[in-house]
Amino acid sequence: MLVDEDVFTTLEISKTATKPIAVPSVEAMIALTLHAAKQSTRTEREKDWSDIIALFKAHQLRLEEVTIHAMVLRHGGADAINRIQASLAGGN
Repeated sequence: MLVDEDVFTTLEISKTATKPIAVPSVEAMIALTLHAAKQSTRTEREKDWSDIIALFKAHQLRLEEVTIHAMVLRHGGADAINRIQASLAGGN
């Protein structure tokens, strides 16, 4: 999958007993999944959307946060904003 280089600059470094490993932030995971869900050849879009909503809920993210809203708009478009708002408002 091809994504913008700046998505990868958000990677965080976590240390293990042997060496550091790159771990994407929750925002980066959502951005990557939004990008994947937009692909016309993607066969698991509903799984992608389930994952996106689960990440929003698990991390108590809100679209009212400017950085979150901008990230979703950039990687998923206005349709993604609407879908996330509807899912969070409806409890789905």
